[in-house]
Amino acid sequence: MIGATNRRDVVDDAILSRFGMELQLTPPDEKNRLAILNQELAEAGYKGTIPANASNLMQGMSGRDISMLAQRLAGKEEGSGNFVSVVRQIRGASNPVVDARATWASLMVSADTRSRLETTCAILKDAEGWGARGVHIPTGILLEGPAGSGKTQIARTMANEGSLGFIKATVADLKGLYVGHAAGNVRDIFAKARAVSPAILFIDELDLVAPARKGSGNDVLVQEIISQMLQEMDGIVDQHRQVFVLAATNLPENIDASILSRFTERLTVPLPDLESRVRMLKVLFVQARIDSLFSGDYPLLGELSSGISLRDIRNWLALAQRQAVSRAV
Repeated sequence: MIGATNRRDVVDDAILSRFGMELQLTPPDEKNRLAILNQELAEAGYKGTIPANASNLMQGMSGRDISMLAQRLAGKEEGSGNFVSVVRQIRGASNPVVDARATWASLMVSADTRSRLETTCAILKDAEGWGARGVHIPTGILLEGPAGSGKTQIARTMANEGSLGFIKATVADLKGLYVGHAAGNVRDIFAKARAVSPAILFIDELDLVAPARKGSGNDVLVQEIISQMLQEMDGIVDQHRQVFVLAATNLPENIDASILSRFTERLTVPLPDLESRVRMLKVLFVQARIDSLFSGDYPLLGELSSGISLRDIRNWLALAQRQAVSRAV
């Protein structure tokens, strides 16, 4: 008998004890990814070329994913330019929540913050290569800032620009109804992220998910979540799967200290300044297809939107659109 599973931890111990040998099959490494791709392309009759960094672009993909990649390439025109787009399509098929419109150009953050995010994203895209050079692979960033400042959009942009998987977890996804339930929820979320790795696991409202423990009277279920999160975050480096934890909060002082210590970097995401608000308005006007109709003053709109968040600006435009539709009707 040969058994197979991707969740060894949930298999009954009595069943496991009947197997005389256990083998862990890790995702193909750089050399094997290229070997599998070449073999599949040859069988598919593909005559085109592939990029020199094809193996890096396929980081985290399984043998099945690579086989699917080869089949799709065989149906495309020749040229390495198609390779990147097909890889993105395959990653997107298993990860439909990645937003293709989330780009660096549309991200409303300071130049310094964007530079730090782009550097992190570049490392994650080629974690194997940088790791082989002795570079420390980051495991998490905590985004701190008021509600609506664009923290979720940062996560989506990094996932899209880096061709990374994206899993979002909220308080409702992680909280449990009884002892053992919450730990299972945390374990499942991290397992989903590993399944689409290299991936970004975005945890929203971390201060509610893992609040500071203030003594023996603390909720047992909260302690359960924190304990399981610590195990999962410490175990990321031992999983042969690149999972990057990106968390958001507007109350960092309320987060458990042990969880905070697991984040290698903390970034402040403030409300947008005038320049960012104007850029945001221009992007939104293009997306709404009204940029060519607008003859007003962008800086004036930027001044009028002082002190509000990016989410408020989107809502502002949505309200204006509804009023325009009402007049048309």
